[in-house]
Amino acid sequence: GPLLLIGLLLGWSYLVREFIMFVWPLVLVLLWGRLREDRPLWRGLLWPALPIVALVGAETLLCWAVYDDPLARVRAVTGHGEGLPSAVTATFHDKPRYEYAMRLWATLNGNEFTYYPEHWVLRPLLVAAVAGALIRPRRLGVFVLWIALMWVPLTLLGGVLDPSAPKLRIQLIRYWFPVFPALVIGGLA
Repeated sequence: GPLLLIGLLLGWSYLVREFIMFVWPLVLVLLWGRLREDRPLWRGLLWPALPIVALVGAETLLCWAVYDDPLARVRAVTGHGEGLPSAVTATFHDKPRYEYAMRLWATLNGNEFTYYPEHWVLRPLLVAAVAGALIRPRRLGVFVLWIALMWVPLTLLGGVLDPSAPKLRIQLIRYWFPVFPALVIGGLA
């Protein structure tokens, strides 16, 4: 019942924004007590996994039918940041590593090309969420875990590992959308 629904929502979240998979371990943390009740852990994980596998399989078949390539999404995801004009690549290639590490902070503020009217509230919410987790880790730690599960892999792929060839353009705010619920809920809590 509920575990199948959770699996369906996780599979759907992948179809909407593939980088949300980095946050999936948070669901395991939140469900840990329920999964370990009176049956082996693998049986508890089987129910959410079934709809995920079904949705990924359906998407693979759709990519095969539409693009003649069952791995079209995988190729699109792994090819981020390639084949772009030099004016675009100059905005995210060969930057100092600390600049990639601070991309979330900088992106929440906008830049000279993009202005977000909400920027005055996004940064304080991030600070409040992190401060709240430091002060009350048992109550608010889940929100910082959520932020960290997105920030660490995106930052590493976005240029910290290889500044000459980042895999993602993390200066674009769309990469950070999965963090927004944690920012708002954690920041307000």
